[in-house]
Amino acid sequence: MLILYVITINFEKNHHFIFRILNVSLYNFKENLKHEIKILEETLYRFVQKVK
Repeated sequence: MLILYVITINFEKNHHFIFRILNVSLYNFKENLKHEIKILEETLYRFVQKVK
């Protein structure tokens, strides 16, 4: 019974840990994407200005 309890506790901890890692990577991914889009918009804007 005790062994099962320990396994369950460990699983919960790991689960939280994995979840945190996923959340952090998702957040970083979104931030990077925002940054990339901003750069792309600026580049496009410059290009359009040159063409005019």
